[in-house]
Amino acid sequence: MFKKLAATGAAAALLLATSVPAFAWYEGPKAFVNISNSGTVSNSVNTSSNTGYNGLTAWGEDGGVTNSSLTSGNALSSANVQTQLNWNQSTGSLSLSGVHFLDFDLSNSGTVSNNVNTSSNTGYNGVTGHYGASIYQSPVHTGSATSYSVVSNVVNTNMFNVPTP
Repeated sequence: MFKKLAATGAAAALLLATSVPAFAWYEGPKAFVNISNSGTVSNSVNTSSNTGYNGLTAWGEDGGVTNSSLTSGNALSSANVQTQLNWNQSTGSLSLSGVHFLDFDLSNSGTVSNNVNTSSNTGYNGVTGHYGASIYQSPVHTGSATSYSVVSNVVNTNMFNVPTP
């Protein structure tokens, strides 16, 4: 009985001695990249253009507008908003010679609020007669009204050139 216990104990010790190196942890050289960004951007943009509110006016019975014309030009209003927030990029390549473990810890947070208003107007033009004034052959010509906005947001961008082993 003692021989059986001794043989079992020796076998267990031998098994443990051969398996422990397989479970051993060797960390080796490590590389850590830690980046933390936060940001808040608030844009409030207003653009306006106006060639409107032009007029020809005649007053009284003896007054009048004849063979006259009213011409306004073009109205253009534009806004271009570009926001780039929390942009991380490695330059070149990371040298990982001999590194066994690479840890990237990236934390980005960002808030972008864009309030963009564009308006354009060539209206409210006219030829008006008051108190019996005559208006004859007096056209109104207005230009075009164009309004546009371009909004571009790039938020929380991370680019790294990491070599493969």
